[in-house]
Amino acid sequence: MQQAVAESPLSVFVSVLPMQTLVERVGGDRVQVQTMVLPGQSPHSYEPSPRQLAALSEADLYVRAGLPFEAAWMPRFRSANPAMAVLDVREGLPLRPQEAHDHAHEHEHEHAHAHQPEQSPDHRQGSADPDDDEAMDAHVWTSPALVRQIARALRDTLSRLDPDGASLYAQRQAAFDAELAALDQELAAILRNLDNRSFLVYHPAWGYFADRYHLTQIPIEREGKEPGARRLAALIEQARAAGTRLILVQPQFDRRAAGRVAQAIGGRVEAVDPLAPDLADNLRRLAELIAAANGRQSPAASRQPPATSHQPPATSHQPPATSHQPARSSGDSYAINRCPCRAGGPGSDGRGSRSQGCDREASTDGFTAPPGRRYPARQSVQQPFDSPAPGNWPMVAQGWPPE
Repeated sequence: MQQAVAESPLSVFVSVLPMQTLVERVGGDRVQVQTMVLPGQSPHSYEPSPRQLAALSEADLYVRAGLPFEAAWMPRFRSANPAMAVLDVREGLPLRPQEAHDHAHEHEHEHAHAHQPEQSPDHRQGSADPDDDEAMDAHVWTSPALVRQIARALRDTLSRLDPDGASLYAQRQAAFDAELAALDQELAAILRNLDNRSFLVYHPAWGYFADRYHLTQIPIEREGKEPGARRLAALIEQARAAGTRLILVQPQFDRRAAGRVAQAIGGRVEAVDPLAPDLADNLRRLAELIAAANGRQSPAASRQPPATSHQPPATSHQPPATSHQPARSSGDSYAINRCPCRAGGPGSDGRGSRSQGCDREASTDGFTAPPGRRYPARQSVQQPFDSPAPGNWPMVAQGWPPE
């Protein structure tokens, strides 16, 4: 798509990287976008730098998502640049409350809203009051349907600020809208007819995604703090009762509590960052992880090439699993580390091949299990742990890694 570039692109500030992607998709080369919260920073504790504040004083537009830091800083932003336009993307959207952190209320909320559609009447329509920044969920970009609405609001705002670019903004928004509609259908297909529609998450950042596709997120943290022993035990019991195996974490938060829950329920911890810039790929990967936790092979996994012929098959001399080892269904998915003799560890020949005397069994995808234990092929799209260091062994069934 050809586009005329404005003599001076509009200077636009956004709170987080997903919003930068959204503005650039609609504005193209007629906008110059800067993001406040950079990778590795948390929107909950973020403070703008003096350089950012100086640049903000010259901005044409600030796109507000309703993140915690914005309520405290918006008066200062407006004071530094009274002429700057502000687009609050929450206006007109069906906002949802942030998950309650009281366990009893949270359990009621999950049962009441597990199958509510995104346009639930319990959601507050068009709430853009800064006082709601802590109470309302700000992660509106995790739903393709809501992103389509935000893109339309962006198109209109940019057109008012730059009338010469109005036709271009309309063209780009229409193309983006078609992509989002296709993504919405793709995600719905991946998540259709799952036996288990819940997942654990350290920080409840996926509420709009869960609402859109009739899922339930179960948060681990409470007001940004790790759960105590009683809370942790209740979460483990809830996860076992629901059959939940997937625990999501994001880089901005400590994952130790999530790891303890995963170890207790025989689940797996996966890192998915809601602040990642690529909206489509991030949401697609999340959907595939949830599907894989249900024993369903994702489209991405099905496109992977088969194991190469040099990988040795499981040998027939392996002893059967002993009775104290838990049974595993064919649909279970585990992140099993590579055998140390394959990864350059003790006993390795340094070339990634099995050394003599290695009695660990290889699965069909090149991963290995302890002696006498057989695991199904890994179905997640997550990359395996390649380091043989003890700290990189995933938390799976008791007795693994080997002593």
